[in-house]
Amino acid sequence: MATDWNEVGARAFNWYFRIYDKETDHDAAQEAAVDEITGAMDDICLEFNESWTADLPCEIIYTIIQRIGERMRNCEKDLGRPISGEFLWPMHTWLSDALFDAKQIHGEDQFKSLDEFINKTLLQSLPQD
Repeated sequence: MATDWNEVGARAFNWYFRIYDKETDHDAAQEAAVDEITGAMDDICLEFNESWTADLPCEIIYTIIQRIGERMRNCEKDLGRPISGEFLWPMHTWLSDALFDAKQIHGEDQFKSLDEFINKTLLQSLPQD
């Protein structure tokens, strides 16, 4: 069975959200999200050497980051309650940093439209608190 990387991105967002909601700890939340991604890598026997942004193919990185960004953009609507910028802004920084790393490793051209979405479109939808 093929891995649905869109679903992996959604689960990574869910882990990040759950851990942060419970512990108010972005480091632990980021670790849980990365664990979800690297767990999916293990499932397909893809070795983790450096980072998920270095070890995965561009199209998979793109899919994961895009999905997490979409979940961030829609989380208030999906959850039916306001979500604090204290949660979303550091999560955005983590996601933007992952995208930056991927661009440095794989080339900027691979991620132009994703960069537009993450660092412009998504930013405009985040709460200003």
